[in-house]
Amino acid sequence: MENATREELVDIWHDCFDVSDEFVRLYFTAKYRPGRARAYRENGRVVASLILVPYRAATPGRVVDLAYVAGACTREERRGEGIMTRLLADSLRDARAGGYALSALIPSGEGLFEYYKRSGYSAVFDRARVEERDDGHDYPLSVTREISPGEARAFLDARLPPSGTRVLHDSEDFEAIAEELALSGGAIIAAFSPGDLIEGVALVAPEDGKVIIKEEISDTPGARHALARAITTCWPGKKQEWTRIPGPADATKPYGMARVLDAGLFLRLHAARHPGQCRLLQVVDEIIPGNNGTFALEHGHCRRVQGVTGRSVERMNIEELTGFLLRDDIYPPYMNLMMD
Repeated sequence: MENATREELVDIWHDCFDVSDEFVRLYFTAKYRPGRARAYRENGRVVASLILVPYRAATPGRVVDLAYVAGACTREERRGEGIMTRLLADSLRDARAGGYALSALIPSGEGLFEYYKRSGYSAVFDRARVEERDDGHDYPLSVTREISPGEARAFLDARLPPSGTRVLHDSEDFEAIAEELALSGGAIIAAFSPGDLIEGVALVAPEDGKVIIKEEISDTPGARHALARAITTCWPGKKQEWTRIPGPADATKPYGMARVLDAGLFLRLHAARHPGQCRLLQVVDEIIPGNNGTFALEHGHCRRVQGVTGRSVERMNIEELTGFLLRDDIYPPYMNLMMD
């Protein structure tokens, strides 16, 4: 595993992805920093690469460092040789050594969920997409207009679930998200109350003949109605697909994956939330040896144990453990707006 320059990454991205020059410039300005890229090189040429982008993630009990895997790709003539599997494994060990407790990614196709599962990733992030239609109610008219990334971030952050695992966006990241929307001809739209207070926010981008509402949170049905009307006015005749935090009744589909890099940390957090739980877990991780071992969860604490006899031990590989730990909350894990 080696580092790669910006120029080498841009070259392989254009070879592997259908992306515009404008998006590549934006992404590498916002997300690329020397040392973040990992590459496999042969005869002086990068044939596979990925970028580990640092994020923070709120988990029940602690905010942790998260390594987001972006732009994982292998040149077409070298695919199927296991190069990316080895590169990803080396990158995960490197991230764990660097203090990251969690990793996440968004597979670029449905067939890749099984592929990343073999590296320990679990499909814990779901997405609910529904078509929004005018429901016919006569809501009070709300004023809508574009707002700044800072205003939108403050409104959305205050209304996201108070617990559960969720990927956080800082102000710099939200500025990049807004630039990506603008690049595609989209916008951040807000609905205001008669007192000029924000009641709803939608991040909107036209895509493939329809309009994707990438994120939307509203305090009232009237605010959501106003946002839908404003979107219809700006992009008439286009189907609207709304992305929102999945609710209990929503039909969902897998969207993103996560992988625990520090099993001991997450098991301690889990034990503290369940002080009445007593169990023995044997963790098996084929990539990060430091995660392997048997853990005793008793009376709110977690400790490694050896030579256990006479007690039932539950065995979990790291993919199973990730799903078990990250879905351990009333609120589902949530990741969105990753410039994917």
